[in-house]
Amino acid sequence: MPLDGTFYRRLAITAAALASFRLGAHLPFPGLDTTYVAKVITQGAHAPTSILALGIGPFLSALLLIEGAKLLFPDLLRWELADARHSIRLSRIAVGLALLLTLVQATGLVISLEGVDGLVIEPGFAFRAAAIMTLVAGTALVIVLVEIIDRHGLGAGLWLLFLTPALVELPYVIEEITFIHASGIYPTSALVQAAAFSAVAIGAVAALILASRGIAATATTCVWTPMIAKSTVTSLLLGIAMLFTSDVNAAAGMASPSHPAWYAATAIGVAVIVWLYARAYASAGTPVPIPPIVVAAMLGGVLLAGATLEYGLRVEVPLRGTQLIVAAAAGTVMLMRWRPGCRETTSPVENTIPEVRP
Repeated sequence: MPLDGTFYRRLAITAAALASFRLGAHLPFPGLDTTYVAKVITQGAHAPTSILALGIGPFLSALLLIEGAKLLFPDLLRWELADARHSIRLSRIAVGLALLLTLVQATGLVISLEGVDGLVIEPGFAFRAAAIMTLVAGTALVIVLVEIIDRHGLGAGLWLLFLTPALVELPYVIEEITFIHASGIYPTSALVQAAAFSAVAIGAVAALILASRGIAATATTCVWTPMIAKSTVTSLLLGIAMLFTSDVNAAAGMASPSHPAWYAATAIGVAVIVWLYARAYASAGTPVPIPPIVVAAMLGGVLLAGATLEYGLRVEVPLRGTQLIVAAAAGTVMLMRWRPGCRETTSPVENTIPEVRP
């Protein structure tokens, strides 16, 4: 990795963007009793009261919908890759959809917060309007931070912001695991299993991307497949379960990774999504160089093995399957882009999301 002025400048910009993201996650939006908010946070409860309470979620959901459309309609992917201007238009659609989703989610969140006694100083229309506009502006800020990292920083901004909360909590998770292990509650074998799983999962994803020589289609397939599978499998199983039972808890149990149906549905879902990606990219003239069966086996194996450790064997894994896959893919792409002798302008490695240009 070339340690020149450009690298350090991009590193500083990335660090500043991530720091801004974390700072915004701790700034409450107007109209709340700050004493009450501070008390809740001190007690360790989740308090979705910051200007970035919705985080990267709305933008990620918008991109998920667009990725799903590309899989169902390969002509859309071919159209996007045919001209850079098409990618820009699709990115603007993603931004607009993200802001619309934020508006809907923010409305529900603000109304629910008004129901908490003592939290809102003056409930009413004025508070709702100000809070909703603040949350929409927060999502716009997140999108801008993604754009800043993509253009002027290191790596893909979307995935860095997606991983930031988990990485910030990682030292505390490791500290907790170390403590319960030292107390004799947590066996050494569990530590070994978690470490082995993490190393193998990261290595497998990195090997796939390296074997494809940084072709963006492989990285895209790796990072989006578990995201799409997670959302579709859970919704599908929950819907099917609700057809046969009126017990919401039973239906939710069937849709959770602790149920055998989830394993079967996830394996099938991953295989179908990988095949759809292979079909879409082949139609666009940029085929994935790795056989779909290999990609599906690796991604499905990581997701199922991670769920087995966490829910079956009760092994604490610091980063879950999807997070490990995203971290490995994003990290490998970034390292390949900044490998010695690689100039940014000639790098064959591309971002795994559309470039965002509001």
